[in-house]
Amino acid sequence: MSRINRLQLANALIGLSAAEFDKVLFALKPPAGLVPGATAPQASRAMALLEWAESATGRGLPEIQALLDALDTLPPPAPEPDPSQPSPLDLGPNPY
Repeated sequence: MSRINRLQLANALIGLSAAEFDKVLFALKPPAGLVPGATAPQASRAMALLEWAESATGRGLPEIQALLDALDTLPPPAPEPDPSQPSPLDLGPNPY
């Protein structure tokens, strides 16, 4: 098995479009708030993701490499709920 090159992974993540990067994030599911939001520089987002992946709680660099290799087949992130719309689970006030 070949060694995963962190610099190559960083460059690959930095070169992704915002939508592609979000697909990788959605698949990895890092802890909330760990990776800066979409308005942050892509390099900051990539480095935060790599640091987490290499940590004790992370998924590892091979996992990121595998996701990059399968990027075209990854599902898009789930849309964020619209706070102005009621939740489909909102049944209204409890009548009891």
